[in-house]
Amino acid sequence: MPAVLYGTAWKKAKTAGLVFAAVKVGFAGIDTATAKKHYNEAGVGDGLAAAAETVWTQSKFTYPRGHDPGEAPWGDATDPAERVARSVRAALANLKVSKLDAFLLHGPSTEARRSGKMTEEDFATWAAIARAKRDGLVGAIGVSNVDATLLRQFLALPDPPQIVQNRCFASSGWDYEIRGICREHRVVYEGFSLLTANRDITAGGGPVAAAAARLGKTRQQVVFRFALEVGMVPLTGTTDERHMAEDLGVFDFELTGDEVAAIEGAGVL
Repeated sequence: MPAVLYGTAWKKAKTAGLVFAAVKVGFAGIDTATAKKHYNEAGVGDGLAAAAETVWTQSKFTYPRGHDPGEAPWGDATDPAERVARSVRAALANLKVSKLDAFLLHGPSTEARRSGKMTEEDFATWAAIARAKRDGLVGAIGVSNVDATLLRQFLALPDPPQIVQNRCFASSGWDYEIRGICREHRVVYEGFSLLTANRDITAGGGPVAAAAARLGKTRQQVVFRFALEVGMVPLTGTTDERHMAEDLGVFDFELTGDEVAAIEGAGVL
């Protein structure tokens, strides 16, 4: 998996052009999903085809709540296994690849989130995702938008997740508990909304601003460098080509241990 991923949510008709630009700037990994409500996965495939580069691809299976009526890739299927199978086939076709490098469950079911316990639907859906891996259609498998209680249940399954992807809030220590579980189980942690969910941390003074001033880097670059130093794979979804290049320009400097600790503690409630 590349160290930094380009996220493609909410880009709609601009998706193909932005993906093309991201790849040409140097992004080697793309995150997307089959949910048309939030993603234009076919546009991602068009952008990749135009760029004529081989990149790491990650898609997701999304439960019905994440689709507008009539737009789910499984059509009229009701069986979880068939829904997953059709979603995988749709992602392969959209991205114009024969195998996905990673395929994630976009989030546990609504009932699981409410009760704190995986449901029959979750078990059946996860089993189908694991089957896609065994069949060679996807590489790594994972789960997104998951809390610690449910993550531990997923990790107890015969085919546990290899990737966790969460919205990362500084107020929770940048998802400190989940990241700790991931380290314990050697699971890759991907963090998204690092900037948009933490505007108060990057604005004004504070440890991010101080590190940026010392290093001569942008505050955004400091946040992404911090993510790398605590073992995170950061996602960026910028639509600005200059910012794309800046977001990749985080490998020629390091934060001090004190700076990492200060940023990790900034905003903790």
